[in-house]
Order: sequence, then structure tokens, then C-alpha cells
Amino acid sequence: MTLYNPESTIVNIGGVEVTGFADGSFIKVKRTKDLYTLKSGAHGDSIFVKNPDRTGTISVTIISTFKTNDKLSALLLADELAPNGTKEIPIIVKDTNGLTLCTGLGRLKGWPELDRNVEEKPIEWTFLVKNLKIFIGGTDE
Repeated sequence: MTLYNPESTIVNIGGVEVTGFADGSFIKVKRTKDLYTLKSGAHGDSIFVKNPDRTGTISVTIISTFKTNDKLSALLLADELAPNGTKEIPIIVKDTNGLTLCTGLGRLKGWPELDRNVEEKPIEWTFLVKNLKIFIGGTDE
């Protein structure tokens, strides 16, 4: 029997391990475009077209009171204030209980929405990633 444990998923952004993941969906990884598209001609002939685009996004959703938000804010503010931006940073998403691994170089897309309410609202940070490598694996038995 295999076991899923959300605590086995780690995210490392520029050498900093992310903590304080919100309840629900807390990590999302997605390529910008599908690997293939299907094109059909006027007579019904069709071909598969392979897309070389390997860009994507990695989003993490953090409880609003956690210090991870301080670190990501500082990272984005430094990038915003630098005339040419700061350098791209390595991002790693890893399931330590299995083989799932997503990596790439990226930068924060921009400031997340800040929503203050009578209840805690988590913060979603989105990174634009180039050369996003994705391997979705199972868990160790």
C-alpha cells in the first residue's frame, strides 16, 4: 500500500525552504502550453505539432501570517528595485516520499493579491519559470 503525505512535499526557492503552506491546494505546477497540438486540413488530413515551449508557472499558497511571505516579498522587492531585475532563481518542488520532481529557473510574476477579511486569507505567489522540467511519479512503498 502507498501513502500520500502532504508534509512530504518540499519547495525550495533560491535556497530557502518554503514553509506555512495553506490548507487545500498549496502547490500548483503547470506548463504554459501543451506539448502537442493537433492540426487538421480542409480535407480532414491531420498532423501533430510538437511545441518546443518549456515555460510554465509554479504557484505556492502560503498562510498569510507565515514568514515565508516576508522572504518572498523581499525577493520580489529587490527584483522590482533593481534596474535590470535580479538574476533568475532556482526553484525545486520535490516529493520526498516518491519520485515527483519539478525544477526550473524563474522569477516572481508580480505582487500577489492581498485580501484582508474577517477570516485568514492565504497568499498565492506565482513564479514564471523557463525550462520547466516536470516528472510526476508515484510514492515509495
